[in-house]
Amino acid sequence: MYMSYLYVFLGILARAVLPWLLKMYESKEKIDWDWTYLRGQLIAVLVIVVAIPLLITDLNSVAGWDWQTAWLAGYAVADVGRMVEKLALK
Repeated sequence: MYMSYLYVFLGILARAVLPWLLKMYESKEKIDWDWTYLRGQLIAVLVIVVAIPLLITDLNSVAGWDWQTAWLAGYAVADVGRMVEKLALK
């Protein structure tokens, strides 16, 4: 029942950590973790968590999402936060 929420969280985590892991794998060197890359993602996630009751009137419908939809929703929220941060820093 609550597995969809877990997959949303895993999507957020994947967007936050996966690019760093791929960069570390490609460079073959030690790359330090930079927490500033998570700022926009975490802010976007917090905004969505606060705004979810306004966006989705029936929160029980989230529990019925299949795992792909839930994972992509989490990934998209974190990705939007990262893109907004990139635009704000320019």
